[in-house]
Amino acid sequence: MAATGISDAGISINFFLMHTLTSTHALYHLLFSLSPSESAILVHAQLVTILVHYVATGRLAINTNLLLAYQSPNSDINSSNPWLGVVDLAVKTEEPHVVKAVRAAALGQILYGHENNAEDDLWIKAAQLTVDQKGNWGR
Repeated sequence: MAATGISDAGISINFFLMHTLTSTHALYHLLFSLSPSESAILVHAQLVTILVHYVATGRLAINTNLLLAYQSPNSDINSSNPWLGVVDLAVKTEEPHVVKAVRAAALGQILYGHENNAEDDLWIKAAQLTVDQKGNWGR
């Protein structure tokens, strides 16, 4: 979502791709109440849905390097936990999709961000970019 929303031309996070991120948060919680075969079907359906959304939005370029280089004007470089400021700003944003996207990015960081390498920063950078856009979604 965020890596397709940032380019040399500017920032425009796609509203529909944002929903693919937030739906994975819901998927994570559903999997524990399903059988393994039902879980496999649901994960497959989610992947197909994400790919359809990605193609339908024009197969936007995925700019991970630009996202990693993003410097949020709201970032507190002295904070020991940058998520605290991002979550605080997300909660204060009036557009409800912002907090859901930040929550999904935070879950991604918790589940998949244990390597402490540059790619782990993608989660917080995606959340910061989302908060900084304040719900001004591209379509």
